[in-house]
Amino acid sequence: MSKTLFQKSFISLGSLFIATPALAHTGGTTEASLIAGLTHPLTGIDHLLAMFAIGIWAAMQHRTDHFKVPGVFLIMLVAGFLLGMNGLAIPFVEAGIASSVLIMGLAIVFATKLPNAASLPLISLFALYHGMAHGFEIGIANATYFAVGFITSSALLNFAGVSFTKLTNQLMPQLHRVVGSIIALAGFSFLIA
Repeated sequence: MSKTLFQKSFISLGSLFIATPALAHTGGTTEASLIAGLTHPLTGIDHLLAMFAIGIWAAMQHRTDHFKVPGVFLIMLVAGFLLGMNGLAIPFVEAGIASSVLIMGLAIVFATKLPNAASLPLISLFALYHGMAHGFEIGIANATYFAVGFITSSALLNFAGVSFTKLTNQLMPQLHRVVGSIIALAGFSFLIA
């Protein structure tokens, strides 16, 4: 990739985060289909970046944690979804989601490695925030199909992050840190929006 193309790509990608509205949470989702669940993490930039970042960061951890971190994340995502669907919510869900994007971006930039005793509770908290936001939006009616799609799409984004990191480690070892910088910048912009 030429330097000019890289710079243009970086600027183009970065500009996506400048004018992001209140992200993916409009206060109520009326469609609870499988397709809506599959597409929601892909259309909400906060969720897309968080799910992808979890995978990137997991691949940077000890080899045995490459799939443990996303696995725990997905389990707690389901738990958060169920809690939110039943009307339970922890305070500052939007700030928690934005913080998860910022913190995961910074963890990637600084190649932060944590023991499971620290990483799994942190990942679990982030997953609860993301799951609750979606469960609360969708409510109980017809939530099963949405949940299946939402979890499937989230798992695929986690896997894409792991795969991206493994590939960039071989071809361009610093690229995942550049992506981490973009993710952190986006998380910061979500917090101040």
